[in-house]
Amino acid sequence: MDVEPPEKKVKGLSRMNENSDADHQNVLSQFGISSSFDTSGLVFKEIPNSVVLSLIYFQRQMKDIIRTTKSLLGMPTEEVTKDCNKEYHRFRRKVMDIEEESKKEKKRGKDKYLNFLKSLAFDRSFFFSENNGHAVSISPKTPVVKRGHVKGSAKESVLQLRDIEVQTDLPCDIDFTNPALTPFSVQKLHQKCISHCSQISETFRKRINKVGHWQKYHKNRILKSNLSIKLLKKANILNEKTQQILKEKNSQLAAVKNALREKDEVFQSALAKLDNVSNVVELKEGKSFSNRAFEAVIRLKSLGVADEKVGDVMRVVGDLVGVTFDFLPSASTCRNFALSALHLGQSHIKSRLDNFLESNDSLCLASDETTKGTAKLQAFGIHTPDGGFTLLGVQPVAEKSAQTAFNALEHLVGALPVVPSDFFKKFLVKVTSTMCDSARTEKKFNEIVEKARKEAVPEIVNDYDKLSEAEKSNFSQFSQFFCQLHVVANYTDVALNALLGHESLVTGKNKLGEASVFGLIKMVSQLFGQRGSGLHGILQLWEAWCGDHLVNRFTFPAFSGNRFNIVFVLASRVFFHRFHLIEFAKECDCSKVPLQEMRKLLENEMIIDHLQILGLCDQLITGPLWRLAEGCEHILDTCKYSKQLQKWLKDCATIPECFFDGSSPTPSLQVSSPTNSTLLFEALLRRDPTESTSEVASVVCNSSLLYFNRAFVDFLPGGKHCNDQNEIRKSMEAAPATNRNIESVFASSQSKPLPLQDLIGKLEKLIDDQQLSQQLLLVDHEFVGKRIKLKISSKRSRKGFVEDIRINGAKRTIRVQFDDKSDDKTESIEMGFDEFEAKVASGVVVFDS
Repeated sequence: MDVEPPEKKVKGLSRMNENSDADHQNVLSQFGISSSFDTSGLVFKEIPNSVVLSLIYFQRQMKDIIRTTKSLLGMPTEEVTKDCNKEYHRFRRKVMDIEEESKKEKKRGKDKYLNFLKSLAFDRSFFFSENNGHAVSISPKTPVVKRGHVKGSAKESVLQLRDIEVQTDLPCDIDFTNPALTPFSVQKLHQKCISHCSQISETFRKRINKVGHWQKYHKNRILKSNLSIKLLKKANILNEKTQQILKEKNSQLAAVKNALREKDEVFQSALAKLDNVSNVVELKEGKSFSNRAFEAVIRLKSLGVADEKVGDVMRVVGDLVGVTFDFLPSASTCRNFALSALHLGQSHIKSRLDNFLESNDSLCLASDETTKGTAKLQAFGIHTPDGGFTLLGVQPVAEKSAQTAFNALEHLVGALPVVPSDFFKKFLVKVTSTMCDSARTEKKFNEIVEKARKEAVPEIVNDYDKLSEAEKSNFSQFSQFFCQLHVVANYTDVALNALLGHESLVTGKNKLGEASVFGLIKMVSQLFGQRGSGLHGILQLWEAWCGDHLVNRFTFPAFSGNRFNIVFVLASRVFFHRFHLIEFAKECDCSKVPLQEMRKLLENEMIIDHLQILGLCDQLITGPLWRLAEGCEHILDTCKYSKQLQKWLKDCATIPECFFDGSSPTPSLQVSSPTNSTLLFEALLRRDPTESTSEVASVVCNSSLLYFNRAFVDFLPGGKHCNDQNEIRKSMEAAPATNRNIESVFASSQSKPLPLQDLIGKLEKLIDDQQLSQQLLLVDHEFVGKRIKLKISSKRSRKGFVEDIRINGAKRTIRVQFDDKSDDKTESIEMGFDEFEAKVASGVVVFDS
């Protein structure tokens, strides 16, 4: 409940003294009035308000002001009449009105105040009437109305009301200043009038003040009432929308109930039919097991079930679901099933090879070897020009030698079902290139394959002796390619050795085992990686700290399983989070020694220089090389990139500042993923190069130049692939840029393989899942990855990018991440996709070009 506002005390009016002496003297000088107020010889028809205010300022006595005013109007100043007392009070009230009005006009503005100063204050008509030329008197019972006001108005001043109250019918010739000549009754009446007038004035003042406060109070109550009315209208609109949504949901719920009721009827009907069906399941079709039984046995064997236990497992599963089988496979039957599956796989490979041999396409032979425990395994596969890969098989070998590997390949191809005696030689003739790692054994294996192929060509090719030299040269074309991902992996040691040499030179320590920056990267990966979260317990604290400080956190992957480019990726992320990691270490428990060691390394400027160099290597060298290896249309595209990389490294080695300008050797391969590389790349370029970093960049670029000259020797000008790329491009189009397919065979052998039927089922489910398929399409939406500018007001805007678009239930949402380069903090928000499109259409969201 609102209480009555307190009464406000009114301060007394003060004389106008804001203007300076010079301003008022200036006004009087314009009318020829001197500082001694000598007005002789000066006569004016009218006197403005400005002169009256200046006279008030300099002459404090009202008698002096009236005498000066009458003198300026050309009137006698010594004239004494019967109505002089009334004339004095009338003049005095006029002067006070002018003074009060000036204060009000000054508050209204400069222009209105200047107009007021120019307005008429006094003329001769004020002192004399037009009819008889005598002084104008004011009737005691007639109230004097202020200029600009209406009689009876609530805005009449207290002074005017007071003047009306004290007016009586007393004659004007009574001199109250001389008590001896004034009757006692008149004096007593005069004192009572004065006292009564004062009381009435004070009462009126309090009432006017109280009315003003009540006006403010009621105005406040009216404003609150209007606000409550607006809120009530909004609540009514929201209630109507809620009722509409509730009505729609109720209709949807009714539809769902009807659908469930129909399905329940179908289910009850199916149960009724099952009650009439026997619980015996037949696994045989005639005298042989059915295809479904064959598939079940193969799946159980792939799960590690022994041959003699397959029948028991099937019986247990049957008991679980309440069915029995008419026949169960024995251990020998299960072994025959496995042999049949192996024979089926070999028949499939034989069928694909037959198709390849009949076509005009060339093949690329991929090979790799590994050791699993004490067993040595050799794997072979073939690549086709359409990008397909076929695994020929994995063969155990006694030793890792080139000739042993070649014998294993010959055995695998020769052991295929129903192959002619020259099938292996025909296979070698179709192979025009090889893909492997750069191990010495693999290089020797490629030489043996090339030699065997040369010997087989004259035997397999019809009328080989009748061919021209050019045709024979086409059959003799054979190229060896090595996995380019291994070039990236081997480059890690080159960069770290260069940094180690620089660190030894700076610190003067020659017996360092490894570069300190490499130790820092491994430490951060172990402490903040997912694999070490249970051992160290730091990852959970780091995630909570990043959430509290609104840090856009990048993960630190483990070294295991990421052997190619992991050092450079981790270096860029540690550099990005270097200040966050230092603050985190300061706030955490000092008893955690690894955190304090990490903090000490992160505060070393030389190590930060090394992190920056490795991060830029990720963005400008290894990253583009990785994307080239994974996405190039032809392996001979490496010729162009290697030449550009060689020129760029030479420039950076000569002028190290070029390494920090952010220009990639091949801009088309420099990825601009907004959620990963762009943020890291901007952070790396934001740190200006120093003399120390330029020195490190020069050392690394020189070492890199020597390494890549050796790695890409065949692709650089003068190399065999660069000089003959136009001639051999057609025959080498089956060769990939990496050996990942054949290497992945060994990775999958560590885990249990997924049965073919399960794989087909998962793919069918993926295709049938409408929401997942839509999500896959939204990943490639045109908005994803684009930088935007969100206008907040006419002078403010925020910059960011579209991170992703997701489907949550039946609603599509878009996630926008804003960045603030001043403190390296970011903020993500989600909004409806339709709302985002509306903001784009209205111009609130603008895409950066």
